[in-house]
Amino acid sequence: MIRPSHISTRNNVMLFNCSDSILLSPLNCSSNSFCRKFEALDVGSGCKGTLCCHYLKDSSMNSHKIRVRVGGCTAYTSVINVKPNDPAEAWNYGIELQWAPPHL
Repeated sequence: MIRPSHISTRNNVMLFNCSDSILLSPLNCSSNSFCRKFEALDVGSGCKGTLCCHYLKDSSMNSHKIRVRVGGCTAYTSVINVKPNDPAEAWNYGIELQWAPPHL
């Protein structure tokens, strides 16, 4: 299959309102997770106090599913190129695609 694009490694995905089973994953569910900054905003206040995690899409991931479901996490968002010291008000929300020439 020829894929002209892939998900950029600059995407940070945050998962919210997660069940305890998420703690078995390699995601960052700690108190310094980016999702805690998001919860401090008005737009993220509905998820405040729930279990949340984030991960940076790295180059080893060539496919990944984001499942929003009961028994897992019920909400998510994605931020592009966020750094630990960036204020949440300045985050660039979305999913960045990176175009690649087809391999023939």
